[in-house]
Amino acid sequence: MTAATKATVGKALRGLLDKNYLSAVKLIGYEHNWEHAAAYPVQLMDAAADSLAGVSFHCYLGLVDEMKDFFRARKSISLASGLLTCVL
Repeated sequence: MTAATKATVGKALRGLLDKNYLSAVKLIGYEHNWEHAAAYPVQLMDAAADSLAGVSFHCYLGLVDEMKDFFRARKSISLASGLLTCVL
């Protein structure tokens, strides 16, 4: 699914949740490895930041430096929005 398509789905789902008194539900638009962190997840957040609480990453594949690229690309994003799930 392209980032644009997923953004459209996220926006529609956010609208349905809000309309049905479920506005407290947080939508995470992406959950995947560090690899390519500055590509698809950035495109998704650029397209649907108003509908998504954020994206999340785990550290099974890729390099931690790719997270720097993600945060550089999305300067306005907070660490909570770029949630990391790593167990060492």
